[in-house]
Amino acid sequence: MYDLNWVIAAAAAEVEKVGDDFIYKKDERYVLEDGTLGSAICIYYEPDGTPSCIVGRILHNAGIISPYTFDMEGASARRVASDRGDFTDEALKFLDALQDHQDRGVTWGRSLLLGMADAF
Repeated sequence: MYDLNWVIAAAAAEVEKVGDDFIYKKDERYVLEDGTLGSAICIYYEPDGTPSCIVGRILHNAGIISPYTFDMEGASARRVASDRGDFTDEALKFLDALQDHQDRGVTWGRSLLLGMADAF
């Protein structure tokens, strides 16, 4: 089972790879009718199969998702994690918060801290 400590450590490892000040650029494959990008739409893989968002990287690096079998682009972090792995409720809450902050343009370092605050 993946618990809150595990997902926080996995997220911290991803932040360490790119730096605290990294800002995820929202993928433009999903544009709403008004021309804006939907904050609730999550992109886990780039077209070339590399992990994209922070939750996508966490789940991919743990072997929970793969670009070859993944069919849940656009689904929430909670839905993907709960469908593909055994996560505690606290871990799912953290992943959702982490993804939400990232998708709002918050740096990954700050998203990690805000996600932790939201999970407790």
